[in-house]
Amino acid sequence: APIPKAELPRYLAAFLGGRSNSVTLRLKGRLDDYPFPNGRGGVFQVTARVADGVLHFADGWPDIANIAGDLVFRGNSMGLNAWQGSILGARLANVRVDIPDMSHDAAVLNVSGEADGPTVEFLGFIEKSPVSAMIEDFTRGWRAQGAGRLTLKVSLPLSGPPKPTIAGAYQFSGNTITISPDLPVVEQATGRIEFTESAVNAQKKGVGLGGPVTVPATTAGDGAVKIGVQGRFNGAAARRAGGPPWVRSLRGSTDWRAAFTARKGSADMVFESNLQGLA
Repeated sequence: APIPKAELPRYLAAFLGGRSNSVTLRLKGRLDDYPFPNGRGGVFQVTARVADGVLHFADGWPDIANIAGDLVFRGNSMGLNAWQGSILGARLANVRVDIPDMSHDAAVLNVSGEADGPTVEFLGFIEKSPVSAMIEDFTRGWRAQGAGRLTLKVSLPLSGPPKPTIAGAYQFSGNTITISPDLPVVEQATGRIEFTESAVNAQKKGVGLGGPVTVPATTAGDGAVKIGVQGRFNGAAARRAGGPPWVRSLRGSTDWRAAFTARKGSADMVFESNLQGLA
């Protein structure tokens, strides 16, 4: 009879699906010395070629699906090397899952991987993960054209409360990002967004309002998202880019800066410029 999921070790219960038509077992040595940690006294190894695997690495985070790779139990360790997988439709590569020592009281499951895909899929990853709650759904409704690369590392303790440690980053270049129909589009956006299980930081450069802009963003201790923007307005270039209607009334160039603070579903903006050089 199938073993109830609740009775499985946490590291096995994390695998929600998958199949294998190729499993090999190698056992050598006195069984009293099993599982031969670090190869001492013998060999215990199980290797399985896995297809269509599904890994639920942490509650609230999107599962890694369509896993194809080699699952190896060797001594008291477990490792999965996958050459393919996906997360919310984005293709993953170089997926690595391992437990260095399953017999240790403080055993940890480690997951790492990379994904190349459209930036709009990364925004979907944010909305369907705890990151969205960290930033008060601040990115909901954002639109993006372009692509980038996601790197993700997760460490999940296998004893005690499941409190994962997560480190991720998204690198993008040459994107077009629209935050709101009422705000200028940021073109040629290049930057990096880093996030953990408790915070988000971002640094972005691009072109907005006809001139260069820099956009640093971070989460504060009270859960608020703070974004600072610095740029230079160029009236002629902004009109050519088809910015908001109010841009058509401006001529010349000037420096400006803005600060956005989002907290509990509302956002405040402070916009400052000395207007020097503007008509």
